[in-house]
Amino acid sequence: MSSHPAAVLRQSVDLTWNGGDFATGATLFAPGFQHHDLVTHRETDLDGYFESIRDQRGVFPGIRFEINECVVDADRVATRWTVVGVHGVSGRTVTVAGMSIDRLVDGRIAENWTVWDRCGLREQLAGNSGSTVDTEPA
Repeated sequence: MSSHPAAVLRQSVDLTWNGGDFATGATLFAPGFQHHDLVTHRETDLDGYFESIRDQRGVFPGIRFEINECVVDADRVATRWTVVGVHGVSGRTVTVAGMSIDRLVDGRIAENWTVWDRCGLREQLAGNSGSTVDTEPA
């Protein structure tokens, strides 16, 4: 596995969000990992973070997490991303955009801060609007 910060982030997304392989994905995270969801104001450790991903994979079968852009600065990686999935109950396809900043220590993810479009998700689930997410860099 690569130790380049952007590659580590991409591998973690592919293994966990897209692949559901949490055992292998865990090797990319540092001991004491902390996740900060700035929308829900929840802070969790790695177990809580993985539980959240499992929950989302259950609610949105076939979920696909796409990294649209990564910017690396020393030990930090800023990522603009899009998640697309089909809501298991309503059958609606939803697209959610967000941004994350991850801090790496010794080539492993030590901390993550994330913001995402909860309002847009709610509107799509209610059937009030389609996605207007632009996934291309400006």
